Amino acid sequence: MTSHEFDAPASSPRHGEAVVEQKSSSPAPCAAASPQLFHATMADVTNEQHQNTPGMVRPEDFSPYVIVQFLRDKCIDAWLGESDDEFGYACDGPERASHVLFACVCLRASISYAREAAYWCAEAKR
Repeated sequence: MTSHEFDAPASSPRHGEAVVEQKSSSPAPCAAASPQLFHATMADVTNEQHQNTPGMVRPEDFSPYVIVQFLRDKCIDAWLGESDDEFGYACDGPERASHVLFACVCLRASISYAREAAYWCAEAKR
């Protein structure tokens, strides 16, 4: 793959504005010393262009809970938001925040591809 294949389209969450506030609690063990807090919704990380088959990803497969677990596994301080559709995370500024959002878009796409791969393996065994 060439490097331009990794560029996100203008509609990507990487190009969006992130909501910022200063972090008041202590950082996670693997987080930076003074990160900023960012908040996002599921709509911020849902991009149908980054999904193989529309409708393949179910809400129980990709939710704020799944995103928070994924980000924590990657040493990004993350938490569930107040509503069922929100999550938050801490990082060093808007550019890195946009990277976090795009990582979540990619996570959703990988779930879609994994489910589709499993489908085609099952079809091959029929």
